[in-house]
Amino acid sequence: MAELITGRELCDLFRIEYESIVSHRLKDQHANLQYIAHQLLAIEGIREIVLGWIQASKGTLLSSGDRLSSDAMTTQPPLASTTTPTPDRLGI
Repeated sequence: MAELITGRELCDLFRIEYESIVSHRLKDQHANLQYIAHQLLAIEGIREIVLGWIQASKGTLLSSGDRLSSDAMTTQPPLASTTTPTPDRLGI
């Protein structure tokens, strides 16, 4: 029977310092976020959607304390197209 274990339990099994892994992940978090944002903005149509959100928010920036729950992110305008992108349109 399969059993689920936590990351801490896995680290204990392999005698790896869990806190060290968490520390490395936190250190790399900003660079990873920048990379993901750059890659998302490179997808056709994403840049226009984000710019639309920024314009709709009238240039108000997110507060540094709560980056994910600003009005610009929670009141998103409807997408112009409801078609599902195909792999060839995504360059896959």
